[in-house]
Amino acid sequence: MNRQFYTDRRFWIYAIALFVGYTLAGWFLAAFEAPGFVWLGMLGMTLHLAKAGTEAIIVANAWVVSVMFVGAVLKTWPTVWLPDLPMRNASLWAMILIGLWGFAIALVMGLAWGPRLLERFGLKPERHFYFLLGIPASGFGLGCLIFYLGWFP
Repeated sequence: MNRQFYTDRRFWIYAIALFVGYTLAGWFLAAFEAPGFVWLGMLGMTLHLAKAGTEAIIVANAWVVSVMFVGAVLKTWPTVWLPDLPMRNASLWAMILIGLWGFAIALVMGLAWGPRLLERFGLKPERHFYFLLGIPASGFGLGCLIFYLGWFP
C-alpha cells in the first residue's frame, strides 16, 4: 500500500468516532459517579481490547454487563439529570440504561475490531496497540474533565 494511513478519510472517521465515543463514555462514568474500581476496570478492559482485539470481546462484554447490572440493582442515576427518575418513571429509566448498554457494547466492538480496520488503512501492526489505547484513554480523561468543569451539563 503506497498511501499513508492518515490520507484515508475512513481512518479519520474511525478515529474521530472512537474518540468521541470514549469521551462520552468518560463523561457518563463521571456523571454516574463511578467508583475508582470501575474506572480501573474500564481502563483494564480498554488495554485488553487494544492488545487482544476480537479475542477479548467476551470478557469485555461480561464486564459491561456486570457494571450495568450493578448500576441497575443500585438504581444508579446521575444527579445532573432528573435525580428521582429511577423511582418516578422506571420504564424510561430502564430504556435509557438499555441504550447506555448498547452504546457501551458498540464501543467495545469498535475497539475490538480496530486492529483489523487499522491494518486495512495501512497502519503498521506494531502501532495498533498504541493507537487503540491512546484514543480511548484520552477520550475517557477528556470526558471526565468536561463533566467536572461543567462544560456539558
